[in-house]
Amino acid sequence: MISSIILIFSHDFLWFAVGFIISAWSYNLNSGTTDALVYESLRCLNQEKRYIKVSANVNALYELADTLGIFVAGWFVTAYFEGVYWIQIAISMLAILSVLMMREPRKSQRKEEKVTSYFAILKNAALFLKENGQLRFLMLFSLCLRGLRQPTIFIFSRLWMGTDSKDIRSAC
Repeated sequence: MISSIILIFSHDFLWFAVGFIISAWSYNLNSGTTDALVYESLRCLNQEKRYIKVSANVNALYELADTLGIFVAGWFVTAYFEGVYWIQIAISMLAILSVLMMREPRKSQRKEEKVTSYFAILKNAALFLKENGQLRFLMLFSLCLRGLRQPTIFIFSRLWMGTDSKDIRSAC
């Protein structure tokens, strides 16, 4: 939502870059949250075995919504460019509202678990990535593609709106 507000009201490349960076952060911070929420919810219902099926359904719905969003955004970009970001803000507010309406499950009596420090988690993640070259490559490749996607969408949307390419170069 914050990135959309920045992108609506910004007029130079620096602020567009800040908006894209915040957008990328939001996607990265959300990446495992949905899966964790699904797993923890199923665990509270003693249905962990259904996780793969439920997760697959959630991902299928996500891909369907993403594809539909691309078509809707493509139409809005030609008709009303800022409308794409206003729609994203509205959907973000609905998401925030739905999260505020969630209820935490009651905590069951569990054994005391050892708390792992943040730096220990970072160290383990770094070691894991060091040992798994294919995963490291896929993560970097995905990051590069996403980094190229946002400015490309911005530039093409400006071209579709009839903005001269000279104006785009001067914005950069």
